[in-house]
Amino acid sequence: MQQSAPVTDDFGETELRSFLARAMVGEAPWPFPAWDDGQSEAAWQAIAFHGCALAIVEAGNSCADWPDALRARLLEEARLQALWEASHKARLVRVLDALAAGGVEVLVTKGSALAYSVYPDPALRRRGDSDLLVTPGQAAAARNVLASLGLTLDLPGTMQEIWLDKTASGFAHQFDLHWHSASAPAAATLFSPAEALAHAVPLPRLSPTARATDPLRTFLNDALNQALHARSGYLVEGAYRRGSCRLAWSYGTALQANAFDEEAWRALAQLAMERGAALVALRAIEAAQHDFAAPVPAQILAMLRAAGDGGAIDRFVFHKDGWEHLRANWANADGWAQRKEVLRAALLPSRAFLSDKYPGMARWPLTALRLRRIGSALWRRLVPRR
Repeated sequence: MQQSAPVTDDFGETELRSFLARAMVGEAPWPFPAWDDGQSEAAWQAIAFHGCALAIVEAGNSCADWPDALRARLLEEARLQALWEASHKARLVRVLDALAAGGVEVLVTKGSALAYSVYPDPALRRRGDSDLLVTPGQAAAARNVLASLGLTLDLPGTMQEIWLDKTASGFAHQFDLHWHSASAPAAATLFSPAEALAHAVPLPRLSPTARATDPLRTFLNDALNQALHARSGYLVEGAYRRGSCRLAWSYGTALQANAFDEEAWRALAQLAMERGAALVALRAIEAAQHDFAAPVPAQILAMLRAAGDGGAIDRFVFHKDGWEHLRANWANADGWAQRKEVLRAALLPSRAFLSDKYPGMARWPLTALRLRRIGSALWRRLVPRR
């Protein structure tokens, strides 16, 4: 069985992560006696990555003992986070109303579903977009509705599309239109859109007509999203951070844990094991326990740990062999259009991806960077590690 890895910190500051987690729930005065400009910048990068500025402020912290410059940035970020949420909600409701009027059944998923269900203030769920799920048969109709509202297609795809809605206030709101539960074919076996619609729940805090994925599928989808971002990276202020669970995510998992009763926990564990995502669920739970002492029944942890890492989604997410990822996506792709996209992503990744992967070679020609990646993969395949 693959052992669950401890929660890691991209910035190498375990003490800082712990402090921020405590500050998010109003339990931590500033603990550092001396703090230079470099350390303040590192702290700000951590706050930005973890998406916790508003949570720290709303937890009742005056932050009076914080370094002045860092405190000013924190308060400004919290203000912008609250303003963004107010603007985003209006645009999201506009999109949902238009889709409903166009006869498209749509569900709010992932972060926005959690923001308007378990968070005391939706703005506390720091995010840059809203994820919307439709059935494959209604993707074209949904696309037409979004275009009619003036949104622009920013990134097409065979499993999802990114649409942008630019407002007069200067905010650019992103909507990820999905017709599968995940953007990778091997992970999209988590659940189907039809299944999600059959179990949909109302989301009245967003709007009277809004609907979302049910708590079990929302939990697993969010946990899967966390695991995939930990592997591929999360973009913060122009740089990708890998290997860490953001506090905004583990806080959301803790809030979900607080809302689950014993029956819900058992149903969640059973669904996770049935879909081959027991380790995905376990990693999210353990991060929430580490950061916020999330209450989880011991028998549920035992069930998930006993399931091991043999599930198909767990193998895909946590297996480090890129060839295995390619094989899994190829095997689960729905038709040749998706297979073509799988090959393109594997063999012809973008310059942004490669520059992040090989920062010392960022000025190399794109073709050279791609050959460098393929050569490394072949070498690892042909030469066994000792």
